Amino acid sequence: MSLEQYEWILKQQEITPDILELSRQLDFIPSYSALLYNRGITSFELARKFFKPTPEDLYNPFQLADMDKAVDHLSEVIRMGKKIMFYGDYDVDGTTSVALMSRFFRTFYPNFTTYIPDRYTEGYGLTSVGIAKAAAEKVHTIVALDCGIKSLALASEIGRLGMHLIVVDHHTPGAVLPEAVAVVDPKRPDCHYPFKELSACGLAYKLALTLAHRLELDPEYVHSMLDLVALSIGADMVPLVDENRTLMKLGLQVLNQHPSPGLQALITSAGIKTPVTSHHIGFLLGPESMPPDVSNTPISPCHSSPPTNPARPIKSLRKSKNSTPSEKPLKTS
Repeated sequence: MSLEQYEWILKQQEITPDILELSRQLDFIPSYSALLYNRGITSFELARKFFKPTPEDLYNPFQLADMDKAVDHLSEVIRMGKKIMFYGDYDVDGTTSVALMSRFFRTFYPNFTTYIPDRYTEGYGLTSVGIAKAAAEKVHTIVALDCGIKSLALASEIGRLGMHLIVVDHHTPGAVLPEAVAVVDPKRPDCHYPFKELSACGLAYKLALTLAHRLELDPEYVHSMLDLVALSIGADMVPLVDENRTLMKLGLQVLNQHPSPGLQALITSAGIKTPVTSHHIGFLLGPESMPPDVSNTPISPCHSSPPTNPARPIKSLRKSKNSTPSEKPLKTS
């Protein structure tokens, strides 16, 4: 349906001196600046972040409750050489979360596995089948992505089997949190993160970014996977405001300039002509990534082609001690 079929009724607003000053700074006509004011964009810097965001505009991931615990634990698991399982839900948000962590880890730490439950035989979230598989493969730590926040009994079972659990979820928790090394969820009542509506893949991106900082890896490689974050935001229909809008904007840049081979295949399969927009993600790429195959399991982005630079060794990702960091150090407060 064409937008021309709608009658647009603007909020009545006086053109104040502040709006006129913003118009001067942005070189906009006053009515455009008034629209920005209606959205709470009242300064040049806020307008810059709205139109031309950068990764530096994102909130500090260490503001997420338990993010420090998750990074500490995974860093120690890596140091010990123990096995990790990235366990995701079967929808687009879950599979992109697993894909992002898989692509990140396989550049420097091969001792991990992935698991996505069968939507028909297992259902949503952590399942006894997946946990049994982890135990059989001698997994040390399960990272539950887009699930786990209400799996209290199964979280306890993971502990009884001698494994550890990290929950990275964006769903609303119950009165009691699961037994886990860390529970990263912005909707925790005690979490003071400025934005509560991140997708699970957005949280996975934050986790990868903090790990890259801790392990002195190049954060630009993490930023290169924002195409997966954009896919998760559009397909999971989280509110496209605040940090999600920034992540979508940055992700679309990656998706249109340097998409991963798997997402490029989805773009081609869906018949999309670039530039890809958030509309394409929500109505074409999202559904295209989830059709059932002959075994009734979702086609997951984490089963797609390797990343653009799959052979990058750890030495190419680690920063030289004499090099200049490519981004400001993350603060822990």
